Amino acid sequence: MGTPWRNGGTDEFGDAAAIDSLLDDLAAQSVRNALDGTVAPQTFLGVGGAKIFRDGVWGSLRTVFRADHRAYKRLGMYDFPQRDLETRALNALTGVLLQIPTIRNVFVSRIKEGMVQPYKKLLDQSEAQAAR
Repeated sequence: MGTPWRNGGTDEFGDAAAIDSLLDDLAAQSVRNALDGTVAPQTFLGVGGAKIFRDGVWGSLRTVFRADHRAYKRLGMYDFPQRDLETRALNALTGVLLQIPTIRNVFVSRIKEGMVQPYKKLLDQSEAQAAR
């Protein structure tokens, strides 16, 4: 098998046969791991990302991610204090309002616009710079 670092400091092999061999080894190891039930542990970024999404689902994103909220609640994933009465009241009111088809249709038609709204100024500036 070839040695890495041959190509001027990159981590690529210059030999197609060596690359094929490495890919075969990777595939074989992946199959062995799958058959053994091996699961890689979550990384710091994975844990952090899950907690950020979980906090968002508990808070302002609950209206949009209702199924996720129900699953998180059922699985006991809300492992932090949840005393924000304002957010809880707003989510309860929004949930009731979205049961009304007309309001739900308006909400669905405007959801993308609402998601982009906090970034609108930045996007406008970026487009203006790109146009120059």
